[in-house]
Amino acid sequence: MKNIHITRALLVLLVTLLALSPQRPAWGASVTRSAVLPGAFITIDDPHGTLGNYAAKVGQIRPDKEILGSYLDYHNVHHGYLLHKGVYTTLDDPKAGSEPTQGTEPTSLNRAGIIVGQYVDSAGIVHGFLLRHGVYTTDDDPKGVSSANADINPQGDIVGYYTDANNVYNGFFLHQGVYTTLDDPRAGSGAQQGTLALGNNRGGDIVGGYFDGTSVLHGFLLHNGVYRTLDDPQAGLGAHQGTWALGLNARDDIVGVYFGRNGAQHGFLLHKGVFTNVVDPKGSPTIPYAIDDRGDIVGGYDGVGFPDQTDHAFLYTP
Repeated sequence: MKNIHITRALLVLLVTLLALSPQRPAWGASVTRSAVLPGAFITIDDPHGTLGNYAAKVGQIRPDKEILGSYLDYHNVHHGYLLHKGVYTTLDDPKAGSEPTQGTEPTSLNRAGIIVGQYVDSAGIVHGFLLRHGVYTTDDDPKGVSSANADINPQGDIVGYYTDANNVYNGFFLHQGVYTTLDDPRAGSGAQQGTLALGNNRGGDIVGGYFDGTSVLHGFLLHNGVYRTLDDPQAGLGAHQGTWALGLNARDDIVGVYFGRNGAQHGFLLHKGVFTNVVDPKGSPTIPYAIDDRGDIVGGYDGVGFPDQTDHAFLYTP
C-alpha cells in the first residue's frame, strides 16, 4: 500500500445527519488503547481493477450504502468508482492523464450527490475536481502548485491541501468559493513538511495530519479554531513515523493510521479517548479511511502474499 504522505489516495468520510446532538470525547484526557476492533469485514473490490484492485481506496459511505473508491487498471492508471446496490459505475475526469500513476481518484460525496477528489493530468500535476450532475469542474486552491480535494460535508464545504512552490503542504477550507489556509502551528515549514486537511463533518470539525520540524507525523483535530494533536500511543517517533487522522463522523469518532517504530502501518479507531486497532483478518496493513455515524468503516488492506499481493477494499460493520 502506498505511503500516504506521498500519494493522494486518501478517501475520507461524509457523515450523515443525526437527530440527536453528538457527545464530544474528552480530548484533554489521557488516551488509552483497547483490543482489536470486533466485527465483520467484507471485501468490496471493483471487478475492473485488473491488478486485483490494487490501491482500491474506499472513501465515502452514504445512508443508502453508496460507497466511493478507486482502483488501478492493468496499466497502473487510477479510476474512480461509485458502488450502489451491487453496481460499480466508473468515474473518470476527462482532463485526467492516461499514463501510469495518472488518472482519477474521487475522495468524498455528500447527500446532494456532489463528488470531490483529485486527478493527475498528462503532465503529472495533481488537481482537485468537483463532480455535480455529471459535469467535472477543476477546483484548485490558487495558492498551490498542485491541489487536492479531500472531503465535502453536507453543507458543501470542502477541505483538502495544496503544495506550494517550496514543496510544503498547506491545508485549506473552501466555503462558498473562498479558500482559507489551514496550518497547524506545530507543523514544520521545510520541504515535504506542513499540514494536510483530510476530513470535515457537519459540525465544522476538521481532521488531518501534519509533519513537524523533524518530519514526524501527527494527527490533528481542529475544533472552534483550536488545533489538538492526536498521537496514537503505539506510533513511532522517528522521521516519517507517527499518526495520521483520515476521517471522522458526527460524533467525532476518528479513524486513521499510525506508523510504528519499525515503520509498519496500522489502522486505528479513536472513540472517546480510546485507540482501538482496526485489522481486517484477510490482510495487513489495514487502513481505515472513513467512518459513518453508525460505526461502519471503509478502507483498504494489503494481500498477505503470493498469489494475493495486491490491495483490496473493505467494508466493516460493527
